[in-house]
Amino acid sequence: VVTDDDIARAEACHRKMSGSVSAENWAKLNEEFHTALTGNVGDSRLGDIVYKLTHAALPYVVLSMYARPEIRIQNNRDHEELLALYRQRDHDGIIGKTEEHLAQTLHAIERQIDALGMKREQPFEDDVARSGDVARHGMGTP
Repeated sequence: VVTDDDIARAEACHRKMSGSVSAENWAKLNEEFHTALTGNVGDSRLGDIVYKLTHAALPYVVLSMYARPEIRIQNNRDHEELLALYRQRDHDGIIGKTEEHLAQTLHAIERQIDALGMKREQPFEDDVARSGDVARHGMGTP
């Protein structure tokens, strides 16, 4: 269950992320933001997948933000919407927005990987797809 304290921690990260911070600091705060909203799920599959995704994606998120600065603006909007949904305890809204946010992030990372001429790895994409399935069947929302 996501508590009011968890939401407050995520809101604090969001305020910092919405300010003037480097791409590297934004990506670290992004990891903290998502951990605040899923980290207390304990040893759940969702918590594990979200942690792995945010941690594995960190360097690609930073690269994509340099290549496409508008990604930061969109992600900050997504985070604001997620926070509103968590405050409203809107389970279905949280799931839908999380799926949309993960897909958008994956596509931005894929574009950056393609632009750099790197090889994509299917397990990362599979984890993103599974995270949506897990969220629908056991997300730790109040």
